[in-house]
Amino acid sequence: MDVDLYRHRWYGWDHLANGYDGRFTSRTNANAKWYCKGVGTNTWLGESYHRIVISGQNYIAYTDNDSRWTC
Repeated sequence: MDVDLYRHRWYGWDHLANGYDGRFTSRTNANAKWYCKGVGTNTWLGESYHRIVISGQNYIAYTDNDSRWTC
């Protein structure tokens, strides 16, 4: 699983951080860590890409969510 964190700016999306967890388990956890102290109110976007292989077959999923809040 790969995760990415973005902040919307006047020129487009600014990539801030990414995370990865490549364990082959039934549960996994990946964090895109970035400390936003004092940067004001922004729109934030989190994206994740998931891939699992079962019996040689690849299954892929993509999720995202954006929200506006103040750091």
